[in-house]
Amino acid sequence: MTEIPIAESDLSGKKPSEQPIEVKIAVVLLLVNALLGLFAGALGLAIWEDATSAIGFLLAIFALWIARGLWNMEEWAWNWAVIINIVAIPLYLLSIFWLEGIILSILTLVYLNIPAVKESMA
Repeated sequence: MTEIPIAESDLSGKKPSEQPIEVKIAVVLLLVNALLGLFAGALGLAIWEDATSAIGFLLAIFALWIARGLWNMEEWAWNWAVIINIVAIPLYLLSIFWLEGIILSILTLVYLNIPAVKESMA
């Protein structure tokens, strides 16, 4: 007789592709952070035409790509999301939206370091 393959499931009973709610919240926070960075960078480029606004704008575009990786639960995305939020804090200090950006970056870092998010990315 032939054997019928059965999909393996882990002990929690969840499907391997199922995302925890914490991952979805982290992705939403990263997307909001990226959109705020795009807006702040574009506004800074339009008004002051400085290099930090250009760096922030490019970093925000990169954050959108990282958010896609987090959504797909790819291993590399968590590390880059943490790095990009740490780099965003000093850039937000030089922005018009400094308070909102810093609070959002710290909140995103906190959510990225929740054990459910870290374990699902490993």
